[in-house]
Amino acid sequence: GDFMPTAGGTNALSHAWVRPRRGPFDKAMLGMVTDFSPPRSFYALGRSRIPVLVSASSVVVNIALNVTLVRILGYKGLALGTSMTAIVNAMVQMWLLRREIHGIDGGRIAASFARVAVASAVMGVAAWACDAGLLVVVPGTSLPMQMIRLLITIGVSLLTLTAAAHVLRIPEYGEARDM
Repeated sequence: GDFMPTAGGTNALSHAWVRPRRGPFDKAMLGMVTDFSPPRSFYALGRSRIPVLVSASSVVVNIALNVTLVRILGYKGLALGTSMTAIVNAMVQMWLLRREIHGIDGGRIAASFARVAVASAVMGVAAWACDAGLLVVVPGTSLPMQMIRLLITIGVSLLTLTAAAHVLRIPEYGEARDM
């Protein structure tokens, strides 16, 4: 497919800037990032009914979790319930995909996930530090000042992600670089 695990970091970064410092909503990104690849694999295998049935079941799970968690956590329960549903959806589809193709090389996927998670965390720290530093060096709330800080922070973040991916020898990074 055209989705690479490294896209998760940049996707999470973009959402962090679109909705900065909103706490529980950013945690929902983990579920959203893990929910892309399995359906595409089933479609490629001509087994499109499987992700459709799992996704339909996920709607029921999502409603139950959201109703329950909203009562406990308020509006924050929506983000948590949606994230939990997306993670369960992805886990069920990965389990079914593994059965369908008789294995998915889980060790390699887990190792790649760990490297991408570390690279994304390093990028997140760099983005936070850059933003905090730029607030001191380039103060102001006007749109031009915010745009300057945002563009610099995105550049620093992407350079950091690239360096971390190179150091951690993330295979997808090499594939993207060699395109």
